[in-house]
Amino acid sequence: MPSQKLELAADAASCAVARQFVRHVLGPSADDLDADASLLITEVVTNAVLHARGPLTVEVRQKGTAYRISVSDRSRTPPEEKRYRVDDATGRGLGLLNCLAAAWGWAPTRDGKVVWFDLPEPLADDGSPRVEQRTYGDPYPDGAPICLLAAPVQEMIRTGAHYDALYREFRLILELDPSRREAVPGRLLELIDRLGTHFLGFGRTAEEEWGTAVREGHDRVDVHFRFPADAGAAVERYDRLLDEADAYCQRAELLTIAPTEEALAVRRWAFSQVARQCHGEPPVPWSR
Repeated sequence: MPSQKLELAADAASCAVARQFVRHVLGPSADDLDADASLLITEVVTNAVLHARGPLTVEVRQKGTAYRISVSDRSRTPPEEKRYRVDDATGRGLGLLNCLAAAWGWAPTRDGKVVWFDLPEPLADDGSPRVEQRTYGDPYPDGAPICLLAAPVQEMIRTGAHYDALYREFRLILELDPSRREAVPGRLLELIDRLGTHFLGFGRTAEEEWGTAVREGHDRVDVHFRFPADAGAAVERYDRLLDEADAYCQRAELLTIAPTEEALAVRRWAFSQVARQCHGEPPVPWSR
C-alpha cells in the first residue's frame, strides 16, 4: 500500500502546508476529492494544533481507488463530538468526518493517537479501528471519585464552545507574536498542552452519561468519573489562568467575545468541583 508522510510543527501554519501536501499526493487524478480532502485535513490538523503538543505527522496511503489520510499527534485525549450550536465558531470536526468521510476512526499510539479518514470509499479492512469516540473503561481506576451533580447540559456545551474559541485564538496570537509565551496566552496553552498530553479522558461511564443526556435533551445530568488525586492543584491553576484569559476578552483585546456570566459561573463551578473532590471534599450540585 503506497504511503507518503510529512512531519509538521504544531502551529497554525501547518494547516495550509498539510492541505498542499495532501493535494499534491492525491494528484490530478483525484481532483474530485480535493474539496472534501482539504476540508477534512484542515479540521483534523487544526484540532491537533489546538489540543496537542509536539510534532504532527500527516500520512496518505492509497489502495486501489481509495485513500486513507491520517494525522498523528502527541495527545492521548480521544476525539470527542462537542455538540455545539450551529452558530458556534468551533467544534464541527467530527460532524464533518461523519458527513464527508467514507469511514474514519482513531487509535491510541505509543506517544499519543492517530486520527484517520478514508475517501472516496473505505479502504479494505486492515485492522484499523472503525469510528471510535469513547475511551475504554476507566483510565484512572485508582483516582479520586469525581461527580458533577446536576451538571447543566446546554450551559456546559455553550461554555465549552467559548473556551475552545479562546484557545484557538491564543494559538494564533503566539504564532504571530512568540514573545507573548510568558504572558497569559503562553502560560495557559503550556498548561493545556501538558494536561492534554497526560490526560487520558474521562472514561466510558462519564462519556455515556453525558452522551445520553445530550441525545435525549436532558436539562441536567450527574457525571461520574475518576481523576488523579494529585491533579487538583493543576486544575486550580488552570481555573485561575482562565480568569486572566477571560479578562482579555472583557477588555475587548481579542476577537473572541467576552464570556457570559453563565459561562463564567459554569466553568468556575465545574473546575472547583473537580479540584475540591480531588482534595477529598464532597460534591456540591449545580444550583442555578
